[in-house]
Amino acid sequence: MKPPDIASSPRPGTSSSTRFITNVKLRTLPVGLSSFITGDVYGWGYLMAGAVLTTLPVIAVYIYLQKFMVEGLTAGSVKG
Repeated sequence: MKPPDIASSPRPGTSSSTRFITNVKLRTLPVGLSSFITGDVYGWGYLMAGAVLTTLPVIAVYIYLQKFMVEGLTAGSVKG
């Protein structure tokens, strides 16, 4: 029998960000970036590259939807 991907109770010795997710493929990108930190060693290059790649889709969606946000704010501010 295959163990569940999401544990129902915390495992001792795990951090709070990865406590309930047992399958690596289900982790979100920011939680996955925490795997680059091992003890006192920080892979700053990998962490910063991952942070940039994590924010790129958000920035792209914002740029695409910005015109709709401005139209909605403008329409909501006009009285009568």
